[in-house]
Amino acid sequence: DMMWTHRHPPLYLLNPGFVHVPFGQDNSYYNHGPEQGLNDRHAIVPRHLVDGYFGRIQALRTGEAWGWYVERMATAGDLINTEQYLLIHLRARKVPIRRFPPVAFIVQCTEGPQCQHLYKGTNLGKQQWTQTAKYWTELIEVTRTTH
Repeated sequence: DMMWTHRHPPLYLLNPGFVHVPFGQDNSYYNHGPEQGLNDRHAIVPRHLVDGYFGRIQALRTGEAWGWYVERMATAGDLINTEQYLLIHLRARKVPIRRFPPVAFIVQCTEGPQCQHLYKGTNLGKQQWTQTAKYWTELIEVTRTTH
């Protein structure tokens, strides 16, 4: 779930020839690898680019991804995260991307195996705002944009 601190950018302002993704939270260079990433939390995807954007899992299932980009990464021994995989896939499919300022952040989930509240090992827990966002860096980026 996302907390929207400001209105979403009006769709009529966004060029329909591009997938639009918020700036920030790209989680690039995972495990000191060579690949950049792309924020995978929210995107505005025009109908004609839906297969290119949302087809990344299907590309793995059918084996298409192997020939496009996975074989090269596997041979090199590169470990990647989901943000990196998204960007690699979009580049392979030649999906054009534009960015817009972030206006929402992921709210804090119930702590468990899939959600660890990492701030607890720091003094950030004393800050009220850390209690609302899963990723405090994302909250800071959004706050800088909207306030």
